[in-house]
Amino acid sequence: MLLEEILGTRNQIRVLRALFRRGESSGSEVAREAGLRPSAALFALRRLAETGVVRVRRAGRRVLYAIDGNHFLTPHLEALLAAEAGVAPHLVSLVRSLIGEDEETNLRGLCITPDGRVYVCHTRPDNLPADRVGQVIGSMFGLRFVGAVPDPRRVLEAHRFVPAPSSGPPASGRGGSDRISGESPTAA
Repeated sequence: MLLEEILGTRNQIRVLRALFRRGESSGSEVAREAGLRPSAALFALRRLAETGVVRVRRAGRRVLYAIDGNHFLTPHLEALLAAEAGVAPHLVSLVRSLIGEDEETNLRGLCITPDGRVYVCHTRPDNLPADRVGQVIGSMFGLRFVGAVPDPRRVLEAHRFVPAPSSGPPASGRGGSDRISGESPTAA
């Protein structure tokens, strides 16, 4: 089936996320955004191009890739990835409830890598109940808790920083920042 070919591997899903965020990009730009080796990104891009979801265009010596907006599954894939991104504010809210009222003011946010690893940004990382946080994040969201860091700039790999709101329930919509990069995020 076509959907199995499109969503067949993690790398293909990571490439789709990167293309929806960036728009038309070179293979190396997609690789960097998706947190993949260039060869892995190119393999996934070729497979996605074969399905018709990704279009390929030459611009001089560069080869550019983009989501084909005319493909019948494009709006559905975009909605699926947007729904996935909407989970981030709820994940922050869950972590806030796990650490308790005494420590919630020290929660700065979460750094989520493209491959589903989570770093909790907490000004006092030693006070974080790491075992409990890791177990709940894994069982409820299928993500892997890596550890706590005092500042999101300490996460040196590509990630999405989702700041913890100062108070109240999680924000509606996509929430957080759509930025995934290897650069240092701005402090929350």
